[in-house]
Amino acid sequence: MAQLPVKRFLEWRKERLQICSGPFYAVLHGLSGPVTALGDARIDFCAPLKSAAFINTCGLLCKTIPAGRCALLRSACFPIALGDDISYLGGVWLLQNGEQRRSFPVFFGLEPEKSAAIDIYLPIR
Repeated sequence: MAQLPVKRFLEWRKERLQICSGPFYAVLHGLSGPVTALGDARIDFCAPLKSAAFINTCGLLCKTIPAGRCALLRSACFPIALGDDISYLGGVWLLQNGEQRRSFPVFFGLEPEKSAAIDIYLPIR
């Protein structure tokens, strides 16, 4: 069931490759503390657009990841250590560096054609 939205997004992106640029992103909603069950989370997939032209033919929404500072962790262990990496970034790293989270959730930069690594972004103030 969860594969249907992912498949729809990938088809949409492939059809509109000329208006999409760069990596695509996954925004992870529903995690308020240490990662224990990713199954409880909701994931939004995002693609940067070269122009404001957005043709919605398959039920996708046009939203914006807000600008601002982010802590970045590049993980070479995706998806094996994803929960541990998010917990470290949002717990240990945040406390050690005296930073505070913004209200936007953790998101990932994905470039599967270029790298097996994944960039994990934690929005901070």
